[in-house]
Amino acid sequence: MTTRIQTEPLPGGNQIEEEYLQEMARRFLEEGAQLHELQNLSTEELDALYHLGHNLHGAGAYDEAVQVFELLTALNDANPRNWLALGVTLRLLGRHDEAIEALSVAQELDPDNPLPTMNAYESILALGDLPRAAIALRLVLLIAGDTPDHATIRTQSEALLGELEKTISTPAA
Repeated sequence: MTTRIQTEPLPGGNQIEEEYLQEMARRFLEEGAQLHELQNLSTEELDALYHLGHNLHGAGAYDEAVQVFELLTALNDANPRNWLALGVTLRLLGRHDEAIEALSVAQELDPDNPLPTMNAYESILALGDLPRAAIALRLVLLIAGDTPDHATIRTQSEALLGELEKTISTPAA
């Protein structure tokens, strides 16, 4: 079934070609096309946007970096790198609930990468939910497994989990 979409005149009197709009809607709805494909953005252009966000992040311009990473997740919601970058930047802004959501998407899209859950742990800890933070660290260890590439994050997670478990088991004074 094809859905017909009414086109509206754009400011200045320009009219979007109805056939083009219909094709965009069909590809998006029926074929699951990514927004960047509908806008004819190349991989190189998306990479340039990512690097812009990365540079803004590196310069401490976190609000601006979030805007770039939000645009990237809208243009290509299937790229875990975009979601991870968004989540990390939101975490640094103290927007922990939003960070956890973005990092959860990144983890779902890239289940073999422990970095999204490790970053989510930081936000969960900042929110003061120690039992949930411990669960996140255990998940990081599970994801990292014995993979040599994940040895550093595994060692770090083991140490953090040990300290966290001591804190959880120590009664408050």
